[in-house]
Amino acid sequence: MSAAYSPQEAAERLGVTASTLRRTAKFYEAVHGPLPSDQRGRIYPAEALERMSAARDLLDAGKAATLEAAFQAAATGNDLATVPPVGVDLARQVIEGMGRLERRLSLIEAELQQDRTEANDLRRLVGYYRQELERRDAPPKPAPWWRAMWG
Repeated sequence: MSAAYSPQEAAERLGVTASTLRRTAKFYEAVHGPLPSDQRGRIYPAEALERMSAARDLLDAGKAATLEAAFQAAATGNDLATVPPVGVDLARQVIEGMGRLERRLSLIEAELQQDRTEANDLRRLVGYYRQELERRDAPPKPAPWWRAMWG
């Protein structure tokens, strides 16, 4: 019988997080059928980990558009070595777009910080004017009791 791994062990062997392993398992199960499980959840056979690793390698190399496509190609025996890399220009455009967005975000953050500073200054000014109005509108303090007697 081949080795079987818990989700934590499988994630460690593949070098991914538990959530990435769960997403990968969903694609795996869509192509290869359900993984075995016990009362605690999925069990990952060594063969499944090998297929998952191979599919991730195809995806990382740009030889498959999606993880599911990589599993499909491997399951049907299609040779992905002849498929040109997917989305190289698209990836470059996305990276450039992300750079533009990051620069814009920095500008927005700077504007936000300036607006916060101005808002704090206005709060202090409103507080000052509120105190001045309260002082001006307050009834005059009564004279001390002794002043009425000794003047």
